[in-house]
Amino acid sequence: MEKEISGLPSGILYRCVNKKRNTVQYYCAFEGNSEKRIYLNPSKDISVIKDLSNKKYCQQVLKSAKSEKEALDSLLHYYNGNTNAVYSDLYSSLDEMSRNITDSFLLSNDEYAKWWQSQEYHKKGFDESNTTEFYTNRGERVRSKSEILIANTLDKLNIPYRYECQLILQDGTIIYPDFTILDIHTREEKYYEHAGRMTDLGYNKDFMWKLNLYEHNGIFVGDKLFVSFESKEYPLSTSTLEKMLTLLFMKISL
Repeated sequence: MEKEISGLPSGILYRCVNKKRNTVQYYCAFEGNSEKRIYLNPSKDISVIKDLSNKKYCQQVLKSAKSEKEALDSLLHYYNGNTNAVYSDLYSSLDEMSRNITDSFLLSNDEYAKWWQSQEYHKKGFDESNTTEFYTNRGERVRSKSEILIANTLDKLNIPYRYECQLILQDGTIIYPDFTILDIHTREEKYYEHAGRMTDLGYNKDFMWKLNLYEHNGIFVGDKLFVSFESKEYPLSTSTLEKMLTLLFMKISL
């Protein structure tokens, strides 16, 4: 608002109604001399009238914003800027024996992530006739080298995830997203699918069926579902993957 106001003309806009003519007349006065007013012609000076009207509105917004900021600053100062951290720190400060017999009513983000990550979940099984095995840095078995890359990148960035965790959709259909990711900032579970064989028409058909199933159950790409693609000609990029995951789940602008 301050920047906006600095680019507007000086002066204060006054308006009066001529009841005989049923018209509105505009005048401009300057700070310190409100008695002396300059008539503004609505036909010739309409841009000045609009600028001064915008200025008056911006000044009112700025006044309210400053008042709100003062109140928030006072509140944050009183609560040391982070009430959630204060309460979670109280729990963390307990000795180990006390923590074992005491419930934490407000977990910090890190504590909540550890709790979420420690929960058991139903996983999709593997076809044991397939002798090819891929393992992540955490020792999890996955289905491809690209999924190793994705899992290891999530682990590197400390983004909590579950591999092929069962998801029961609204219509009762059971699917297994490649990765279920905890958005620690909102504590929502989001889903990440990787299409790794884009040149395989049969694979593409199955993948599009799965995306369509997500959409029919209210899970949309860009909201709670994220997708990446690759083919032999265009393999998954490590640097691009890391940038994408950082932007989406660590809320850091790159």
